[in-house]
Amino acid sequence: MYQIKQMLNKLRTSLLFRLSILNIITITFVIILIGIAVYNTACMLVDGMNNLGEQTQEEFENILLQYILFFSIILILVTTFIHYYLTKKLITPIRKLIESTKKINEGYYPEPVEYHSNDEVGQLIKQYNRLIGDLESNDTLRRKMISDLSHEIRTPVTNLNGYLRALEKGDLEGTPSLFHSLTVESDRLKQMIEQLNQLKDLDYSTHQSFNRKEFVDIQSLVEQSVNMMKWQSNVKNIDITVSLEAAEIFLNEEGIQRVFNNLIDNAIRYNIGTNPIYITGKKVDGYYRLSVSGKSMAIDEKDQEKLFERSYRTNRSSDIYQEGNGLGLAIAHEIVAQHGGNIGLEVRGPINEFWFTLPIKKE
Repeated sequence: MYQIKQMLNKLRTSLLFRLSILNIITITFVIILIGIAVYNTACMLVDGMNNLGEQTQEEFENILLQYILFFSIILILVTTFIHYYLTKKLITPIRKLIESTKKINEGYYPEPVEYHSNDEVGQLIKQYNRLIGDLESNDTLRRKMISDLSHEIRTPVTNLNGYLRALEKGDLEGTPSLFHSLTVESDRLKQMIEQLNQLKDLDYSTHQSFNRKEFVDIQSLVEQSVNMMKWQSNVKNIDITVSLEAAEIFLNEEGIQRVFNNLIDNAIRYNIGTNPIYITGKKVDGYYRLSVSGKSMAIDEKDQEKLFERSYRTNRSSDIYQEGNGLGLAIAHEIVAQHGGNIGLEVRGPINEFWFTLPIKKE
């Protein structure tokens, strides 16, 4: 009894059931109106002929009423069946979506929902499948990167722990070279912890919508970034040369400042010797092109296209950007893309030029 009651409750809450009931009520009402109109019209026409007796007229009206009732019932049943079949066919993909979301709620990613149509429901399912694919890909990538970083963190921690214990027990004498090694290991550990923070920032930049835009003087924005990096460049005796064409760009100042800071920081960090860094900006075909260039270690051609991917890692441990896992550039790519621009790298011998473009006109 309880199971029957539960099934009835489930049936009452079903969208298909409610649509079917609404359809039956509507069709029945329309057929009744049509039947009454046909019956009355037919009776009036026959009655106006004046050549039928009263008994014949009454028999005609009874037979007509029976036919109208019979065909009305048949019509209601047929239209209800057709409506139920078509509605069920339309609702089936929605039910698949519901089942798919239940699987996500249970903690695992479902298979793509199949639907071979390009109507509104088809477009919804297409976007849903793409979203699930992106979520699964991002989750897999995040797990891999965290696993990689966790493994890499273990080495400097083990080294620091071993040296500190040896110093504590007096088994090892503290020398400037030893302290320098410990400092290097400490810096490595610090960089890896920063990378873990960048994983959070990457998610933020991916889902953050940089809609709060305004016209910003590009020269002022670049000047702020250069001033923030001045101390870092002075420590390495690196000059920064700026050459910008004046322009006001419609952008999110916080986001683009972040992109530019990342490019300048990379240019300083990976600069070879004390070679100058060049920052240029100019208008090109409706876009404003900003670039940061300097002499740094070579990047393999096969790695250049992957620099802005989240999972970027070069093949050689000595290569630049190996430490950062490409997260900073991936964040920059996300921000620039949300502004309708592009970002890339041009290599001219020992010179690496990172550039990005922004639309000049307001979107």
